[in-house]
Amino acid sequence: MMNKGLEVIEAHHLYQTPYDKIEVIIHPQSIIHSMVEFTDGTVLSQMGLPDMRFPIQYVLTYPEKLKNPWPKMDLTCIQQLHFYAPDYKKFPLLKCAFECGRKGGSYPVVMNAANEAAVHLFLNQKISFLDIYKTVETHIEKANHQSNLSLSDIISLDKETKEKVLNG
Repeated sequence: MMNKGLEVIEAHHLYQTPYDKIEVIIHPQSIIHSMVEFTDGTVLSQMGLPDMRFPIQYVLTYPEKLKNPWPKMDLTCIQQLHFYAPDYKKFPLLKCAFECGRKGGSYPVVMNAANEAAVHLFLNQKISFLDIYKTVETHIEKANHQSNLSLSDIISLDKETKEKVLNG
């Protein structure tokens, strides 16, 4: 759920939405990609097949919508859509992302860099899956946090954090 946590941070920055107004809902079918609730309680959702080619094409061709050869969604084949509140004990990195996003500054940078490096270690069978969270948490706690980072600061901090994680 780290990816979902990063999307929360993105939504906060892209739409100037306070974190307490951003809600994550677990949707196992991955058909609904985003929802916006209006003040009257109605909800507008964006639906599509669980295929990253669609959002990638959209971002590259925005504001146009291009035809493509990919399969189209058949709503008659979708029997049910399920939604669940996230279990933060089961998905601690989602909670971590909210916390780091709220703190701002270098917290999200360290979190993301530590996560990327920990996933690399996991994929290379150097740590267990459950060690990903522990690794991220440890490096967030150890980091010397700053605010008002420049792009150069962010790039340096990303590299430094990844090196610390990868070199133990």
